[in-house]
Amino acid sequence: MSTLIAVWYNVHYVRDEICALLGALNCIVHVIMYSYYFLSALGPKVQKYLWWKKYLTQIQLIQFAIAMSVIIGLNINDCKISRQFNYIWTTLILINIGLFLNYYRETYVKKKE
Repeated sequence: MSTLIAVWYNVHYVRDEICALLGALNCIVHVIMYSYYFLSALGPKVQKYLWWKKYLTQIQLIQFAIAMSVIIGLNINDCKISRQFNYIWTTLILINIGLFLNYYRETYVKKKE
């Protein structure tokens, strides 16, 4: 829901192409993610081939790193982006990075230990 609100804000007030690119990247990641969920719902015969869940989480983390890099780049280059936009997206990205890093650590790192 938070991403929907942020995208709505971008479309109505910011109208920036780089944000549309980040939205497209997010859509690609979601296609991969929901493809995984669809395949996992097909049952045990298919689930044994779903070895790539760990990599899906890594792709999501990479997406957030790219988004954060874009926001930092916009600030460094003094682009005409509103402070509200920066606060909204930075907050969303940092929350997601924290949540996904915690999930990754709990699911994949602690299991190895």
